[in-house]
Amino acid sequence: MITPNQAEVLVHVHLFVEQEGHSPSYEQIQRAIGAKSKSKVARLIDGLIDRGMMSKIKGKSRSLSITEKGQKWAMKGV
Repeated sequence: MITPNQAEVLVHVHLFVEQEGHSPSYEQIQRAIGAKSKSKVARLIDGLIDRGMMSKIKGKSRSLSITEKGQKWAMKGV
């Protein structure tokens, strides 16, 4: 189970990647969901990674990707 905030991040990243062809920055996610800090976004993304919904390459910017499990969930939320 994921939180409503995590769901919002997951759907936003899914739609952004579909439209732009690459993942959004943490700052773009922060603005889109109205988070007060990028660290909040980082915690939400870490939770999604822990749940197998997303993955990222450490040390590389804009490397977020949604896993197959996350894709299925995001499609329900769209």
